[in-house]
Amino acid sequence: MISSRTTHWLSALLLVSAVAFIATRATRELRRDRHAASTAEASLSATLSGAPNTLEIEGETTPEVDAPYGAWMGVEFEYHAEFESKVEVMSGDSTQGIHHIFSGRQLVKIVERTHESIIASYSWPELELELIEDGIHSPPEETLALTEELSLPVLVFFDLNGAQQALRFTSGVNATTRNWARSLIACQNGPITVGAPLEYDLIEADASGLSLVHFKVSQLLKDEAKVSRTKLEAIDGMVWGDGEEPLTVSGEGVITLSSGWTLGVEWRERSTIELEDAKLRIDQLFNAKIERVSVRNSAHESMHEREFEDEWRSLDGLSESSEGPPPAPTELDSALLSDANAEAILSYLVALE
Repeated sequence: MISSRTTHWLSALLLVSAVAFIATRATRELRRDRHAASTAEASLSATLSGAPNTLEIEGETTPEVDAPYGAWMGVEFEYHAEFESKVEVMSGDSTQGIHHIFSGRQLVKIVERTHESIIASYSWPELELELIEDGIHSPPEETLALTEELSLPVLVFFDLNGAQQALRFTSGVNATTRNWARSLIACQNGPITVGAPLEYDLIEADASGLSLVHFKVSQLLKDEAKVSRTKLEAIDGMVWGDGEEPLTVSGEGVITLSSGWTLGVEWRERSTIELEDAKLRIDQLFNAKIERVSVRNSAHESMHEREFEDEWRSLDGLSESSEGPPPAPTELDSALLSDANAEAILSYLVALE
């Protein structure tokens, strides 16, 4: 039988890649079974150059921006964002696919800044979602709840190097939306530590768990930077059977920064789990392209327009607490995996949620 940890990863993969599909069925949130991801200390050395740079924002002048993540409280960045997720479940000769395409605005507002941290709100208002299941387009009403909840702000806690530390969600947002937000935010992680090596590794967390990611800074000026990130391997301890690790992840992309925050993001990622004895393979592709379109000063607007949860949550989606009905069985029968087609396996995994 498949271990409970493997089952939870399978469930997490489907939760992230097929959220609207899952949302139409009874769900159970993932259990809290690990600590929040720790961020390894990044190092980076470079000589900063250029004169002090003040940022002109719609006729107003903000304080000097002197670092890639130097944006001050009240500055709001607007982006055009496109996210795409494809998941294929292959069992024997059967294959089932689910395809999500997100397109629309992303807003990032700096709501708090101190001498040791930054808090920014992320939201995706007026986001359009196209859901395709085995070539069939689902009606908009099946994805309405998800897009409405993604329009609500998510607070992201950063250190001054721009490393993501924790999330705080608008009250009432469900687990599937929280995990989608984790994926959309995690792909934009690009911390930069001034005065340390140009290449470094970090342990990152997203909805699927922990991964080792390599960063390389190719450009660093007074308030500008360009950093490539490469996802190397999953390190969340997922094992199968006698210790074989079936989960493989890879990803690559570039993050550019300007005027104190992210200017653009391009990211491509792939996750695969293959159980040969069960004749089961699940592939997930995730792409993100984000481009900044405007900057404005919203310092005079309320920074507390929504009621947020009391506690900060981990970036690791598998740490979600269980708030739903009693848990379903935590093991998949090997006979089921050997005999069922992709649709039956996918339905069973969805039922586990």
